[in-house]
Amino acid sequence: MSTLAPARAGFIALYALGYVGAFIALITPVATTLALKVGELDPAGKETSLGLISAIGALVAIVSNALTGALSDRTRSGLGRRRPWIVGGALGGIVALAIVGFAPNLVIATLGWVLAQLTLNMVLAALQALLPDQVPLQQRARVSSVLGISQQVSPLLGIGIAYGVAAAGGGIGLMFLVPGVVGAVMLGILVINIRDVAH
Repeated sequence: MSTLAPARAGFIALYALGYVGAFIALITPVATTLALKVGELDPAGKETSLGLISAIGALVAIVSNALTGALSDRTRSGLGRRRPWIVGGALGGIVALAIVGFAPNLVIATLGWVLAQLTLNMVLAALQALLPDQVPLQQRARVSSVLGISQQVSPLLGIGIAYGVAAAGGGIGLMFLVPGVVGAVMLGILVINIRDVAH
C-alpha cells in the first residue's frame, strides 16, 4: 500500500496543465510547423528532408527520455529531483525552438530540432516521474487518464496558437517560438506550485 497522501484536485489540475504545456511546445512542430519550416528551406526535397530530420529527432528523444528519467531519480537538489529538469528543459526548449524557427538553412534547423527533442524530452521524463512520486497507487489510473486527455488536447491548442500567430502577421519563427513560450509558462505554473522531494 502506498504511503503517499491522496493527490488533491488542485495538484491534478496543475499536473495536467504542465502536460499540456510540454506537449504544446513539442507536438506543435511535429504536427505542423516543422513541415512548414522544412518546406521553406528545401521546397524541392522537403519530404526527404523532413523525414530525415524527424528520424534524427525521434532517436534523440528516445535517448533523452530514458537518460533523463534515470538521472532525475538520482538528482539531489534543494529544488527537488524533478523541478530542475523541468525548468532547465523548458528554458532549453524555448531556445531550441527559436533556433529551428529562425534557422537560415537545414543544418541549423536540424541542430535546433535535435536540441528541442533533447530538452523537451527532459521535461517529459521528469513529468512522467512525478506520477509515482506524488500520486498514490490507487489514484494513478485516474490521474493517468487525465494526463492522456491533456496530451490529446495539446496539439489542437498548439496548432491554434501557431496559426493565430500567423494570422496576426507573425512568420514561421514566431510560430515555433510562441507555442514554446506558452508551454514554458504553463510548466512554470506547475513547478512553482508543486512540492518536489529534495532527495
